[in-house]
Amino acid sequence: MKHIILAVLALGVLCGSPIHGRAGGAVDTPPAGQAEKKAKFRPFHGTVKTVDPDGKTITLQGNRAQQFAISTNTVIRKNGQPATLDSIATGDKVGGRARQTADGKWEAVTLNLGSKAAKEPPRKSGE
Repeated sequence: MKHIILAVLALGVLCGSPIHGRAGGAVDTPPAGQAEKKAKFRPFHGTVKTVDPDGKTITLQGNRAQQFAISTNTVIRKNGQPATLDSIATGDKVGGRARQTADGKWEAVTLNLGSKAAKEPPRKSGE
């Protein structure tokens, strides 16, 4: 029985299994008062009210005008093709996904303009 217990403990050490925490008994905890925040994401859609190329933001129409920052990491597509901030115009229909930044503002992660190119209707056999 003693040999079995020693074998199990040795196997746990060799496999890196945390039998009693990390080396030195340290436990990973965030510093006091700094709980780890998870990023918040949400979908959005609407009509562009304003585009600010200098501030790199777009604002959507509506009672509560939503503003989204456009960063170098934002993936912009127009009709299914890669696009840039310069491709966005007032009145465009847009949709996408945004994440909340540390300061509480929303940044577009993906931004889709227009509709994807219409596909040809399937051909009937014999045409």
